[in-house]
Amino acid sequence: MTSKNRIEGFPLKRLEDELIDDVLAATDAEILSEATADGIDTAKNAADMCALFERSAVEANKSKLAAAKSGLAEERRQMGLGSSSVVDIKNARSRLRAVLKKPNLPEEITVAARSESELSDDDVLGMLEDLAQLGIDISVDGGDAS
Repeated sequence: MTSKNRIEGFPLKRLEDELIDDVLAATDAEILSEATADGIDTAKNAADMCALFERSAVEANKSKLAAAKSGLAEERRQMGLGSSSVVDIKNARSRLRAVLKKPNLPEEITVAARSESELSDDDVLGMLEDLAQLGIDISVDGGDAS
């Protein structure tokens, strides 16, 4: 039977475990003291780490924003609202009026949008998006998508 000490690499693994245990058992004051003794500027090191974390968070948030913008653009494209942020609001209002005049549209929808002229541009676009999500065809010449 082979003893653990004769397994190749075992002494290094034992040393690694001891070093890790030593670091984990050390107090913050002991670590700061050792770092200072090694000539490390702990305040600068802390500031550098904070900056690194900040940059990482900014990059992660930029990535999430890009994914959200891409998803929104795809959703708008599928709803026929275009992928750009510039929208012809006259066309959107005309489309909303045309959709609201379609037969077999639930009464709750027509009541909610009865005063289209009083709606803000964002409200008109939001209503078109909501109608599309409800499965109602928002194209001017189409019928009910359900």
